[in-house]
Amino acid sequence: MIRFLRSKYASRDRSPHPKSTESVLRNSIGAMIEPVRRSFAILEALSRRPHGTIAALAAEAVQLAPGAQGTLDLRRLEPPEPFLRVVKRLREAPTTPLRVRIHREPFPLYDELRGLGYRYQTRPLEDGSFEILIEPGS
Repeated sequence: MIRFLRSKYASRDRSPHPKSTESVLRNSIGAMIEPVRRSFAILEALSRRPHGTIAALAAEAVQLAPGAQGTLDLRRLEPPEPFLRVVKRLREAPTTPLRVRIHREPFPLYDELRGLGYRYQTRPLEDGSFEILIEPGS
């Protein structure tokens, strides 16, 4: 596969700064992994609601996808990564409500949210994780 990618991109890229093999592989692998991530998200949703329809499960999986607008699924990340990602997203879109799913209750985040002027509501989920709705303060 590496030989194929090298031959494919080496012949086309004649710019003064050719793409490195590593960057080509990283982009190609990223494109291959995304459908797999979506499939796992659908399977995870199915495990929580075994009698849901495929369309409903796919819609839920899209909402939980890492890049989905207004939603962050941080259940598999270790501290301080969830904290940093929430603060980054709030800086990028300060007026957009944000829904966060996380595997433990983030008490340090609550202090930061209050300091930044945000309101939040936390609810426990059946799988033991938490869902937090973060909105700009009024």
